[in-house]
Amino acid sequence: MFAIPEEYRKSKRIALKDFIPANLNSATKKRIRDCLKKATLLYQMEGERIPSVLNDTYNYRIIQFYDMEILDLKKASFLAKTYQEIIKPPSVLRLHDGGREVYSFALKRLNRNDLTEIVVTDSFMTDPFQTVLPDRNRELFIDTLSYGNMDNLSDKVSFYLEMYLKAYILTYQKAHSKAMDFLSSPLWYSQDRVKELHLLLKASVESREKLKKAVTAQEKMELNRRIKEAITGLDELINL
Repeated sequence: MFAIPEEYRKSKRIALKDFIPANLNSATKKRIRDCLKKATLLYQMEGERIPSVLNDTYNYRIIQFYDMEILDLKKASFLAKTYQEIIKPPSVLRLHDGGREVYSFALKRLNRNDLTEIVVTDSFMTDPFQTVLPDRNRELFIDTLSYGNMDNLSDKVSFYLEMYLKAYILTYQKAHSKAMDFLSSPLWYSQDRVKELHLLLKASVESREKLKKAVTAQEKMELNRRIKEAITGLDELINL
């Protein structure tokens, strides 16, 4: 997965009885058992080759990569949401049903009221990729997110944020006419600019989704204003 260095490989099969937390309610446990066939921790990036970040906001000492085989990809959204909230370290989840796969990403910070707990601030799941037939979109996705193509290795927050946002750009290319140009931009070396890019892309994507459901002229006008504002911000960012 993403040509992660072998030093981080775990390939540890996790028994479902250990992968399903005891504190979940019985209905959620049943939903998981009904759709999850197998879970494997493929990689765990640890150590200080990429420096860890531990402060009042982040506990990014490890980054985990999971492979989850499921019965039906239609259940991927439920499993991704559930496990991104359960798994405390920043994680990439690959969920697949034999013919297709999706990838789940989530940005996490420490709970300010309880630093032993995490809060998922943003998350998304990619569109499905074919795994049996050739899929150019999948090839581009895997290549773009490969370890060797990550620009900012200054710390684990920057690394995961770059991976998250590059996947987001590939998933929501229509957020901006030049969205793909950001993939080769030097802005990845600035965490502040990357965070700004995320906010602008997210504003564009979410406003466009809401616009599809908007009913009143006032709603549509406000959403179009937000989209225009986000596009203007993205135009300025791409030209820096």
